[in-house]
Order: sequence, then structure tokens, then C-alpha cells
Amino acid sequence: MPERLHAKVLSAAAHAARPLLVEVLSLANASRRPETPRWAKATIASALAYFVLPVDAVPDLFVGGYADDLSLVLAAAWTVRRHVRDTDRAAAEAWLSRWLGSGMTPPGEAQNP
Repeated sequence: MPERLHAKVLSAAAHAARPLLVEVLSLANASRRPETPRWAKATIASALAYFVLPVDAVPDLFVGGYADDLSLVLAAAWTVRRHVRDTDRAAAEAWLSRWLGSGMTPPGEAQNP
């Protein structure tokens, strides 16, 4: 029973977070291209740093704690929207499909039993 519950919780969390994760990965992809302007790369780097760093305006452990992360990532995505290509988004979707299909373990990382 615990394995099934664990799998269901991971699946539900992954699907609920998918739009945010697509934006995060799309921004990361756009920031890697040489033709993306420095100001856009700085905007993306700031948003991604806020997303991954443990220090938040609203700690992620609280109810609604990811709202500030979501807001900042979406604001950055809107600001640099001209520099995020369809190929960046497609690559993000493909990566997430592989990731979520394998129990949310990113490619190249070992799964915990």
C-alpha cells in the first residue's frame, strides 16, 4: 500500500506542477542560446535562482508557498517571451515527458527504491 500511495502522490504532484516546470525548463533552454540578449539571460537567471534557492519570500513548506515561485517564473517568462522559442518549449515538454514517465527521476539520476 505505501508504494502505491507514494506513486500516486508523485503522479498528482507532477501533473499539478507541470505548467510551472514547462516554464522553468523553457526559460532554462532559452538562456542557453547565444543569441538570447544578456538582459533576458539575467532576468531568466534571477527567476530560476529564486525558484531553486531555499530562501523565499513565502517558504515553500507553507500552504501556497509555491505561489511566489510561480508568480516570479511567469513574470520572467512574460518579460522574455520573445526570446523563448517553440523549440525551447518542445524540448521542455519532451524532457518532462521522459522525467514524469520514470517516476519523476530526471534522466541520469538513480531512483530511490
